[in-house]
Amino acid sequence: MKLKIDNPFFRAMSVLADVILLSVLWLVCSLPVVTAGAATLALYAVACKIAAGQSYGVFRDFFRALRRDFRQATAVWLPMLAAGAALAFDLLLARRLGAPWGGLLLALCVAGGLVWIAAMGWGFALLARFAYARGRDAMKNGVVLAACHPLATLAIVAIALLPGALALFFPEVFFYLLPVLALCGPGGGALGLAFAVRPAFARMEEERGG
Repeated sequence: MKLKIDNPFFRAMSVLADVILLSVLWLVCSLPVVTAGAATLALYAVACKIAAGQSYGVFRDFFRALRRDFRQATAVWLPMLAAGAALAFDLLLARRLGAPWGGLLLALCVAGGLVWIAAMGWGFALLARFAYARGRDAMKNGVVLAACHPLATLAIVAIALLPGALALFFPEVFFYLLPVLALCGPGGGALGLAFAVRPAFARMEEERGG
């Protein structure tokens, strides 16, 4: 019997191998925290090509995007990192404060955190897929797209919060799945995000092409 390589099982295994490779590349390139923004943009660049059904090479496209957009991605990432750190500090402060100020600060932190995740997800995906003269414009457009596409934004937020939710509510399951999350989480999450934003991006590509 002739073995058919081009079938759903082997295609799925090929994508899984690419997801693992993407995750490893992202983890290694994000170890110096300052480079995590450029690594995330490179991760999304490959994931968006997969979601669009385009030909791609994981190593080739990842490092091409990393080199090409390093400066712009880092200029966006560092302020976003500072904003995330400020939100985390305020969240810790809210837990120490009593009512009513603690509850109010907690609500503001949750709202700010959701906006931060949406801006990061949509904004970096936009930077990875389209050319922008200024990175902050992509982040602004990301917030607008997040509001216009609530279901896709909900998917992005769910993907971003899943590891933390597992660690908080199911720590035994989290530590059991930690190797799988490390090997598949970054690449799988980026691919899920890419599929979530794909309808909006397809319309944008049609408009820009026209």
